[in-house]
Amino acid sequence: MHRRALQLHGVRFTGWVAASFIAAAACSVVVACGGADDNAATSSLGAGGATPTGAVTTVDLEVSGQGTVTIAGHPAEAPVECAAASTCHAELHGALTLTAKAAEGSAFLDYVDPASGTVLGADPKYTLKAGTTTTLRAVFAPTGVQPDGGAGGGGGGCTGSACPTTLATQLASAAALALSATDVYFLGSIEKVAKAGGKPQTIHGGTVSAFTIDEKYAYLIDGTGTSIKRVTLDGSESKDLGSADGLQHPQAIAVDDAHLYWTTLSGDQHCTAVMRMWKDGSAAGEKLAEACDQGNTVAPFGVAVDGTSVYWTSIVTPSFTQGTVWRAPKGASGAAGEQLALGKGSASKPQVSGTTLYWMQDGIMKVELGECTPLCTATHAAKTQGVSAFATDATSIFAIGDGGLVKIDKASIAETKLASEAGQSVAVDEGAIYWAGGAPGSASIYKLAR
Repeated sequence: MHRRALQLHGVRFTGWVAASFIAAAACSVVVACGGADDNAATSSLGAGGATPTGAVTTVDLEVSGQGTVTIAGHPAEAPVECAAASTCHAELHGALTLTAKAAEGSAFLDYVDPASGTVLGADPKYTLKAGTTTTLRAVFAPTGVQPDGGAGGGGGGCTGSACPTTLATQLASAAALALSATDVYFLGSIEKVAKAGGKPQTIHGGTVSAFTIDEKYAYLIDGTGTSIKRVTLDGSESKDLGSADGLQHPQAIAVDDAHLYWTTLSGDQHCTAVMRMWKDGSAAGEKLAEACDQGNTVAPFGVAVDGTSVYWTSIVTPSFTQGTVWRAPKGASGAAGEQLALGKGSASKPQVSGTTLYWMQDGIMKVELGECTPLCTATHAAKTQGVSAFATDATSIFAIGDGGLVKIDKASIAETKLASEAGQSVAVDEGAIYWAGGAPGSASIYKLAR
């Protein structure tokens, strides 16, 4: 159902329409839709007139847009039908199952907490635990509205005041987004599309394991992991800078004003390291720092830099059951990495925002870099799960996954659904949020104005 919602366009409905009032007094069921109704109908019990059992579960539901939601509880009770663009109150026995059904010309987007904007679920069926009291909104959007877009036109269902546009579609691949002042760069080969939309352009052909950009160049590790290269952002010139390790593992590369940094396997299967090279290739790469785990086979899985340090993550392979976050001074040479955090599952995609380091591991994690003595206390930076990638600015985290695009307030961890298109990569600038998703051959890049 969620994949279907990726192709929707439109705005949320805010109108409230009175709906029927249904009551089953014989089993203490109370239902009210769209306000009081003196002509309320009485619903019958289920087969055989059995008495319902289980704790009473209460739900206040707003139906936003053109669709209906059925609320079902104990089999002895008649289900409650909540009409399009209305509000309902229901008290039924046992665990409740909500089932959303879109009207013709619309489709279901998600269930949302109306107070915080948190997305509760994108599946049309949603279950409430017996004995709980819940307030939520079911969101439907029309399918016929097409926002202005780039190649392929269109975008997805609007979940707020702005609608996403599609910058490029039907791409062989779209991952690892990076932004210049005017363009969005992405993998399989290194390609770019204008932020305003248009035809994508290849700036470096062939397979690429990882890349990053600065104001002049894209820097890359080739698909075999053997070479470090750079290419001008318009694709007109390229240069070999040096050698990578030529080994098969997740590749990662970062850049600052003077140097390139990339991860490598070091020595044997128990160690990872970060290499450093002048970004003009004027000297061979050297080992900046190394981290070892003699009890496990490990591989590197991400790198980031700030003004003073380089950060990288390692994972236990092939089980992916443990991940570690490491730090070393940028000026180090052959140093031992400082362990910042250790946790279950893969640790990947580190990035620094201010004095906070974020990474992927059981959702989005964070540590405050000034509070590590020596280990940091890692905490969740977001409540949402199922995240594929994230980007940050000074106040917010923008997370993308199968559930679409979500904005997370750094201070309160409150979440707001921004768009329904799924994705695997996201980037943000002052004007817009960009994300990419879709299967090979039909991948797309989307843009949402901020």
